[in-house]
Amino acid sequence: MISLKWLCLAIAVWLSPVESSQGVLSVANGSSVFKVCMTFSSEQDDVFKDSLDLAPVLVWLDLRPSLACGLQSGSPRLTNSTSAVVQRGNCSFAEKALYAQEMGAGALIIISNESVSDPSLWGSNDTLRQMINVPVAFLLTRFADRISSLGGTARIQLTKSVGRPFDPSMVVIFVLAVSCVLAGSYWAGLEHQRKQDASPAVSNPVEPKDSAPSLGNVESAAPPVEHVPSRRSLGTVISLVIAAVVLVAILLLLYFFYPYMVYVLIAIFSLGGVYSLYLTVAPFVERLPCCIHKFELRSWQMDARKLLLLAFCLGFVIWWLVIRLESYSWILQDVIGVAYCLSFIRLAQFPNFKYVCGISVALFLYDVFFVFITPLFTQSGKSIMEAVATGSESSSKEIVPLAFRIPKMLPFDGECSIQPGYSLLGFGDIMVPGFLTGYCSRFDRCRASPFPRYLLVSCIAYAIGLCLCFVALLLMDTAQPALLYLVPCCLCSVLVVAALHKECDAFWSGTVTVNANDGRTTSSVKRGDENEHLVS
Repeated sequence: MISLKWLCLAIAVWLSPVESSQGVLSVANGSSVFKVCMTFSSEQDDVFKDSLDLAPVLVWLDLRPSLACGLQSGSPRLTNSTSAVVQRGNCSFAEKALYAQEMGAGALIIISNESVSDPSLWGSNDTLRQMINVPVAFLLTRFADRISSLGGTARIQLTKSVGRPFDPSMVVIFVLAVSCVLAGSYWAGLEHQRKQDASPAVSNPVEPKDSAPSLGNVESAAPPVEHVPSRRSLGTVISLVIAAVVLVAILLLLYFFYPYMVYVLIAIFSLGGVYSLYLTVAPFVERLPCCIHKFELRSWQMDARKLLLLAFCLGFVIWWLVIRLESYSWILQDVIGVAYCLSFIRLAQFPNFKYVCGISVALFLYDVFFVFITPLFTQSGKSIMEAVATGSESSSKEIVPLAFRIPKMLPFDGECSIQPGYSLLGFGDIMVPGFLTGYCSRFDRCRASPFPRYLLVSCIAYAIGLCLCFVALLLMDTAQPALLYLVPCCLCSVLVVAALHKECDAFWSGTVTVNANDGRTTSSVKRGDENEHLVS
């Protein structure tokens, strides 16, 4: 049966940094010139121009309170030099676009009290895709009121955001990701050391002076159970295969049934969030000297501190559920995300580097395929990965919550009045490299070396790979599969270090032999039942 951690990994790994479609509405009324931010559907990316020199000049015509939900007698006839301004509500964006098109408007501007992030006009409906050719923009009410107050002489131009090539929110995302990887991996090493210190030493019965420390569950690695590592290795392989199938299945189900499946993902995220928060905070709560009274229910026992912690974690996640559509919900989501990443990296165990390498390469290929190849098969020309991560091809307001979200700190344009959009990084882009860094941390502990060379090198490589991903994101201005940069950097760096220190065999097979005389670590060449794996 697939474990909870593999299921959660399967639904988290595909999220990558993405950008929403932002634009600038430039207003001119005599000597008065200003700009405000607007959004538009990424499906119309080729409709909006990059500069004012190419964008047509349109007359601002405010038709509010009209909702533009169908032609009626007396509906005005417009020209293609006029922008029709209507109120949001009562019908779909596509119906409003067709209405404006029938009236002959050169553009449609839909006014809303709340920002509209990357809305969908036609989704997977190819008929609507062919029918709608009028530009559709979305603007906040306060900006529309300001423009309308200028009178009927206001002229506007709609352009794509000139944008800033870099936003400080990316630095916050970078620090958050690297901190999670480093802290989770270091914690994994400490957990391994604690288990070893609390258990009797396991030594080779043939050569009692040489021992092979284990990075897994020491209690289950006792000599009478010599074949447990092999059974666990087989179980890990089966779990990985099942996780791969579940991963693809969930992604496709989300793509085709997003309005329904997104609530399944929200429920799983909530349950896993309670569990992850509890696992992350519990070791610190256990150190408190108060509330140590124990409660017993049959064979189940828990002290007051943990009961209070469980109630807090449950309340925290319920709070996020209630306010998840609010603009400040990203704070709670990111806190839960930190707990997710720390608990996954801390608890994930692999028999050896072969398994770490196998799952990393498999997810690397998966990420590249669903970002770069699937646009060739979708009607909208957008990758399945991006469509699912942003929910852009669904009318649902819900967004899959398995990513860190940091609001962008700088406006998209120098004179733009709001700060739309988020910088995103999926949990999977932290967890998958974290499996390697966690393995490196346990390997360093097993080597009994005071300098954690593998942990430091793998974390530095992760930071470099993430920087490369951000650079590619800025240069190409399109969503990037982060594992495309993270996996090669992390895998190659630790293999080079292992080769330089002549520890390739030990690092690859997950088996070391510590010489009792000089403390050196060498690879084991004994049969599988005579040595001990690093991760059992």
